[in-house]
Amino acid sequence: MFAFTPTAAFLWNHLDKWTTEITLVEQITERFEVTPDQAARDVAGFLEQLSGIGAVETRES
Repeated sequence: MFAFTPTAAFLWNHLDKWTTEITLVEQITERFEVTPDQAARDVAGFLEQLSGIGAVETRES
């Protein structure tokens, strides 16, 4: 079982096979009161964690 923060839950619910990291950063910046730089760090960290446990597969676009 996993427990997500509100930001992580938002990201999880917006992942699909065509979602780009840039799109996720834009969505987080719009939804939460964070700067684009902070959103980029949060998204990258979240995707890295999910990739590390095999929950998502990342690709270069």
